[in-house]
Amino acid sequence: MFAVGPACNWCSGGCVSRRLRVTNYGDFWAAAVTICGVSLRYSIVLHKSEEGYAVSCPALPGCWSQGASEEEAMENIRDAIREYLAAIKETLPAADVREVEVNV
Repeated sequence: MFAVGPACNWCSGGCVSRRLRVTNYGDFWAAAVTICGVSLRYSIVLHKSEEGYAVSCPALPGCWSQGASEEEAMENIRDAIREYLAAIKETLPAADVREVEVNV
């Protein structure tokens, strides 16, 4: 299921293609984030506790969220991933940033 959000921070607000899809693969969850037409896929780990659910994205150190229900935790990690990526972009405006593709 895709959720369309407001204009993104990645391209100065001109884009309306902020989407995120979360899929349960049994032993793990995967999050696919689309920002400005670019799709990014992240594995996420869901932790059940007495208080609800905590969720982390191991590929993004420190990217954690939580929720009273599984659904709330999943929605919150979507926002956390978007905000994490936006924060990285803000800290590297003048840097020579390049991409590398890795097939696993």
